Amino acid sequence: MKQRPVDALEFHTQIASEFDQSYSYDSNRLERLRIWKEYLAKYASGVDLAYDLGCGSGAITSLLAQYAKRVIAIDGAEGMLAVARKNAAAHGISDRIEFRQSRLPIPGQVTLPQVDIVISSSAIEYMDSVPDALAFARGLLKKRGTLIFSMSNRDSISRKLVRAVHGVTGRPKYIKYLQHFVTLADLEQYLEAGGFTPVESSYFGGADRLNRFLASHLSPSRANNMILIAARRLK
Repeated sequence: MKQRPVDALEFHTQIASEFDQSYSYDSNRLERLRIWKEYLAKYASGVDLAYDLGCGSGAITSLLAQYAKRVIAIDGAEGMLAVARKNAAAHGISDRIEFRQSRLPIPGQVTLPQVDIVISSSAIEYMDSVPDALAFARGLLKKRGTLIFSMSNRDSISRKLVRAVHGVTGRPKYIKYLQHFVTLADLEQYLEAGGFTPVESSYFGGADRLNRFLASHLSPSRANNMILIAARRLK
């Protein structure tokens, strides 16, 4: 009998523990924590409630909970949520985070409270439609609320190399499930079409040896794997 293909949520359930452990040693993961902390300190401090869409193993969720009074963290991968709950308990913040399992964007009519900030770390790139994902996030935000999210940078030289290697070898496996690679200009257009105004952006994902070498010869857009952008809902 032919096996049913593994989808992105099942794949991330399978790698949940390994993925979470990478935050303790991987230079690009550690850089991700650093830059996200800078953005959250600036935009999330003191808010009553925030959403983390595609929370994964909860590394960024735990950072968000340092600034927001309460967090609703949503992910479709059961294994990731199991790890995220353990991490929240280990940090003593389980009472401030509500974890929910659902595919994103949540289909149909959603009755969730509107908030001042919604974040999504490298999750929208796995969803079927960037505009649909942004529309869902917009619906969760109050007017002038802030959306912060990151996506894979299409201009990155090392990202292009990784994609080429995947085309030949099938590795790294996660590339199979990435639906979108974007430029900063792409994101700005998506946001403006979706009722947001971009307010700040950064490149990151350049802390490993290869990208540090590239950074000495190329622009940040070419030497970093990821783009992080903050935007405000207009109305």
